[in-house]
Amino acid sequence: MRRKMSDQWASGFTNRVNTRIDELGYNKRQIAMTFKIDRKLITGERFNAPSCYTLIMLSEILKCSTDYLLGLEDINGEKLKQERQS
Repeated sequence: MRRKMSDQWASGFTNRVNTRIDELGYNKRQIAMTFKIDRKLITGERFNAPSCYTLIMLSEILKCSTDYLLGLEDINGEKLKQERQS
């Protein structure tokens, strides 16, 4: 069962995915259809955590790390400080 993502985390994830899609000149719909990734995940309409398979697939397609997509590091691989949530 997938957990519901917080709106802030989901928004950040979607923004990072879309930034990479735009930087690489890809088409969101084409990526979703070609790689069988839920279009709603890319557009931000759905806020469920992606499966491990989807996360890895996106990182390969978008030429970035899974940690970048998850907001744990920047695009250059530098770790980001994480605020602890209680």
